[in-house]
Amino acid sequence: MENHHLAGAFNLLKHPDLNFIATMPKANRQRLRKLMVELVLSTE
Repeated sequence: MENHHLAGAFNLLKHPDLNFIATMPKANRQRLRKLMVELVLSTE
């Protein structure tokens, strides 16, 4: 279930009006995404 919610969050970030991390450097966005995935997977 957590994976589903995380996927939904990433889909929302595809919309320019909702992407609050768009101004972050690409490397930081990638690190944040990886961290989010790791945090969700650690709860399963």
